[in-house]
Amino acid sequence: MKDLRERLAAAGVHTLQAQFTDIHGVAKGKYLPLAHLDDLLATLDHSQPWPGDAAEGQRGRAGTPQNRVALPEGWLDSRDTDEALLADVRLAELSVSGG
Repeated sequence: MKDLRERLAAAGVHTLQAQFTDIHGVAKGKYLPLAHLDDLLATLDHSQPWPGDAAEGQRGRAGTPQNRVALPEGWLDSRDTDEALLADVRLAELSVSGG
């Protein structure tokens, strides 16, 4: 994974989106720093088989968008965050995910 992490960093990637399905079948996701790639991959259960048809088909912009992405004010201004910005992010997450 070190090679993957290095290639992503060299390409300018600094944030990953981890996607998963909750117990109700609703797709969820969260953003993680690239430095957390190893931790994220360690959570995968490699004994699980490929889900087959359930994992096939259109991805991305398939169908009608249901929610628009809304970033906190100033989110893209810098790669660094301060406590005020993190507090805004936590509040935003509560409004859409229930915490």
